[in-house]
Amino acid sequence: MGLFTKTKAGLHIGNDYLSFALLESGRGGYQVKASEVIRLPKQTIRHSPGESNILNSEEIKNSLKTLFEKYPGIPSISLSLPDLSSRMILIEVQKALPKENELCQMIKWNMEQKFLTQVGDSRFSHQLISQSDHSFKSPGPNGVPGNKYYFILGTAILKNILSEYQTLPESFHITPKVISNASFNLYNLYHDYISEISEEGNFLFLNRIDHYFTLMVFEKKILRYIRTIGLRAPENGSEEERAVIEEKNNLKIEGEIESSLHYHFKEQEAQSKSDIHLFISGPQAMPAFGPMGEPFKLAIHLLKPDLLDNLNLTGADLLKNEEISLLTPAIAAAGALN
Repeated sequence: MGLFTKTKAGLHIGNDYLSFALLESGRGGYQVKASEVIRLPKQTIRHSPGESNILNSEEIKNSLKTLFEKYPGIPSISLSLPDLSSRMILIEVQKALPKENELCQMIKWNMEQKFLTQVGDSRFSHQLISQSDHSFKSPGPNGVPGNKYYFILGTAILKNILSEYQTLPESFHITPKVISNASFNLYNLYHDYISEISEEGNFLFLNRIDHYFTLMVFEKKILRYIRTIGLRAPENGSEEERAVIEEKNNLKIEGEIESSLHYHFKEQEAQSKSDIHLFISGPQAMPAFGPMGEPFKLAIHLLKPDLLDNLNLTGADLLKNEEISLLTPAIAAAGALN
């Protein structure tokens, strides 16, 4: 690592693998200097918001030891966590933004009402999505005069689960400087590209990764809906049985997209004004969806790192085609480091 270069490292914790990416700053962006996918035995990691995630820490640490010996001198790293390890919710707050502690309690209460389970001792984080003189729950000329309405994305992860992930790089004296959900990192990675394609800001962002998917719905560039849903693992059984599971998984994804389209874009359905865009991050071999979204004008875009102007992939041999979807979350995590 040169004295005048800035190197950023990202590590994604998959369901049965680790992916790692090392980015180095250059003219106009970053170059992928190194990337690796490390396969892990089954039952090493379990993605869950309520149960222990790391089932065999020694197996993971042995793999990381080999990795970090190969790339020495990394002081800090960005961790990409599975969306299924945390809970996410959108809430509306009226009049004024509460203090930090009050807002966390509000997020906790809303999560327990939505998920019908105790959130427990969690680390809460939140982001102000938008604010307005009108309610976001019921768009239109509503609300109390003089009131402000704040739309907030809240996330919570149990502290014991967070600690399991944090201690993995810390065991090698590497500080996890940024810890975030995979879908947030991936959306941020492609943000400029998505904004260029969807000028009006009416789009869906789908991250299909590991054994789950996360769907975000944006109306006029404002996040209005987010949900993570688990999928069945298709690797067991005969080829025919795996194909049936995969088909059921795709139908589950299609159903979520279709219901979101009809709920959030009724006006577009009636007037057919312009395209609604669906951006998909995930396995590039994923089959094209059927005639879903009718009668909407749905434009589907598969997201790949080579679409990004600020990411130099001249070392194309570093990124094996079959591993692109596994490496991209690590690349996105590295990009989140300042």
